[in-house]
Amino acid sequence: MVDPTVPPFPDAADVARAIPRYRIVRRLAQTAMSEVYLARDTGLHDRLVAVKIPADGADPARFAREVAVAARLTHPNIIPLLADAGPTERPGYLVMPYVPGDGPGGPDLQTRLDTDGPLGLDRTLHLAAQLASALDYAHEAGVVHRDVKPRNVLLAGGTDHAYLCDFGIAKIAGEQLTVPGSAPFGTPGFSAPDPVAGRRGDVYSLGAVVYACLAGTPPFESSDTHAVRASQLSTDPPPVSARVAGLPPGLDEVVARAMARDPAQRYPSCGEFVTALRAAAAGTAGPPVPGGAGRAARGGRVAARRLGASVPVRRLGGSVPVRRAGGSVPVRRLGRLARRHRVVAGLLAVALVGVAGLGVWYGLGPRVGDRPDGAALARIPTALRADCRLAAPTGRFAAADTALTCRTGTRTVRFGLYDGKPALDAAYRSAVRAARVPSGSGDCPAGTDGEHRYPATGAGIGRVLCATGYGETTLTWTDIDARTVGTVVGGNAGALGAAWSGWVRLAAYPTAAERALTGLVALSGCRRAAAGSVDDLPGLTAAVTCDPPGDGASSVSYYQFGSDAALTAAVHRRSTAVRAPSGVDCSDGAAPGFLGVRSLDLRSVPVGQLLCHRGEHDAPVLTWSVEPLRLLATATGTKPGELARWWRGYYGFAAPTAKIAAAVNAHADPVFPTAAERALLRHVPAASRVDCMRPPHDQITSNVGDATVTAVVCGPTRGTSIVFYYQFDDAASMNAAYAANVGISGPRCTDSPADFHGDAPYRNDGARGRLGCARHAGSYTLAWTDDHLEILTLSFGATSPDVLLDWWRFDAGPR
Repeated sequence: MVDPTVPPFPDAADVARAIPRYRIVRRLAQTAMSEVYLARDTGLHDRLVAVKIPADGADPARFAREVAVAARLTHPNIIPLLADAGPTERPGYLVMPYVPGDGPGGPDLQTRLDTDGPLGLDRTLHLAAQLASALDYAHEAGVVHRDVKPRNVLLAGGTDHAYLCDFGIAKIAGEQLTVPGSAPFGTPGFSAPDPVAGRRGDVYSLGAVVYACLAGTPPFESSDTHAVRASQLSTDPPPVSARVAGLPPGLDEVVARAMARDPAQRYPSCGEFVTALRAAAAGTAGPPVPGGAGRAARGGRVAARRLGASVPVRRLGGSVPVRRAGGSVPVRRLGRLARRHRVVAGLLAVALVGVAGLGVWYGLGPRVGDRPDGAALARIPTALRADCRLAAPTGRFAAADTALTCRTGTRTVRFGLYDGKPALDAAYRSAVRAARVPSGSGDCPAGTDGEHRYPATGAGIGRVLCATGYGETTLTWTDIDARTVGTVVGGNAGALGAAWSGWVRLAAYPTAAERALTGLVALSGCRRAAAGSVDDLPGLTAAVTCDPPGDGASSVSYYQFGSDAALTAAVHRRSTAVRAPSGVDCSDGAAPGFLGVRSLDLRSVPVGQLLCHRGEHDAPVLTWSVEPLRLLATATGTKPGELARWWRGYYGFAAPTAKIAAAVNAHADPVFPTAAERALLRHVPAASRVDCMRPPHDQITSNVGDATVTAVVCGPTRGTSIVFYYQFDDAASMNAAYAANVGISGPRCTDSPADFHGDAPYRNDGARGRLGCARHAGSYTLAWTDDHLEILTLSFGATSPDVLLDWWRFDAGPR
């Protein structure tokens, strides 16, 4: 787009010094009136933008008009104004969003036409509808563009989403228009020949753009601009069908009316013009796909593109010619014609089936605008199958084996159907690259920008991308089993996300699995977790985010897995991702750098892992697993110490301990309790028989050595947090284990010694033995024997010696 005949502008360094906030990357375009640079906005948004700077000799009024128009128009198909020069800034400039192209086709419609040729009817209608919406909106706002042409239409990379730009010569309501007889504004061939036509002049220009999209060339062609103007004033444009074969009947008339020399004969609005275009195309096939040759048949179906007309087969003994676009050829040349258009050889045999009939005429396969066959429709979501047509496999779907457009309400959804997964993946990856949205982020069903798998839990179907820019949201998704990529553009992100959720049949919240999970964690205020937040957690059955109880945590989420292996892999993946050192205790919030991972146990029974690390914005994050419940939880806070205190005090195990203990016992081998364990539990008072489990072997060895015992661990009770009961075979073994744990004699613990450190015989409610006490790291412990039952009991984690002794006297046992 750089014009080599234009005198040099200031170099990029000069421009950069004049607008220091915008770091120049490269020049995008240059005309006699202005230059456009790609630049990075180094301010708050840190984004790529397009900065337009007028030439030194450019009309300042024109530039001021462009700024004024851009400031008053907000429409999804009009490039918005992001910033402009202040009244004292020099040089003047305006800042617009950068619209990247998607390859050699370039970002503007003219470059796309120069590179790829005609768009075909389906894409032309899609483009015309967008431009008509933008122009009618501008007209209602009192603005007439007056220079609508392919060069002033930008196409977002990888899509057919159009943006109208360059309102430099627009007319704003109340301004003086050019008087009759003066030189017309705009570009010859596209601008109306009558300078005072107002909004009907834009209708003329849109008609010329539609003509160029269908034919690949403007309606009036000449290197002499005066000759073009003369032709516009004296002749009607040649019919589009004279340059493109196979267009629907009536289309020529619609385009001719839009470009009528008498403004009064044109459509009164651009929207009415597009409505007439659609009416002319309704119920008929579109034009031949640019590029000519078709694809080979799949599943026995010939998929060659038609040539835009029927091919009659001669009768037996006759010489009926075969008609094609632009003329006819004898049947004997059908084989050569088929070879020329790469139609499979079997087509000739298919066509000759009708030789005994009444001059059967046969096409060369389906073409753009035709209704897809049942096999293709079966790969499209049921809700979108009512109004689907074959489309040109172009743009992002250029590698698709079949392309469709499906309309539902006011939305048009484009699909690419692929035979192989590599081509499907490539098409989707190009969309992700163009959107610049991080993978594993956001929540498209909720209407936020993101990219993630869907559904977030359960069996995966595919991936989805949603990105909002300039008031429009584009949503693209894959269906792996159907081997399809779909894309749709909508103005409201939330509404589009909700519509898409219905198309792909995402289950509403809460599902049965989500209800079970919220019941398990016993919290209120739960909702479905954002899809992007669980993208790295395959194998989920449910994921919810709940309001955290108490203070210290700002958010808490819970994830239920369908298998032990999926949970283990998730914990390993998350700890590896942050490079957490193993064996670091996170439970007090004092881990260096708040980074580490260690095993997590309940009453000495291993149940999972505890991970601490820093997340987004350096916020502290605690993640922990409860393997018996196949549960993972994540909590985020603002201060490590407060978050750790919350975790210990409220939901350190993500679910009530009774549910964890029940799951541990159900998974124990053998299942807890055995007959011996049940007999021991009968000696534990009901007040202390709380969430009892079998201690692990290493804990038993630590407490009583190699003695043969039956062991249970229970708690918490009103006096202490954890209690071990050990049933011995003989009193000698019991007393040896007691001595190993206490190691002193006197004073009596029931006398509440000053340091709570003692050992002495006791008698309590008929039981007798020895009672020892100690204090360690701010908590209080008791150890005692029952000589009659030969049971040793050890309690840990009490915070008050008086409460601990009161519990021992009345509720501890054994009995």
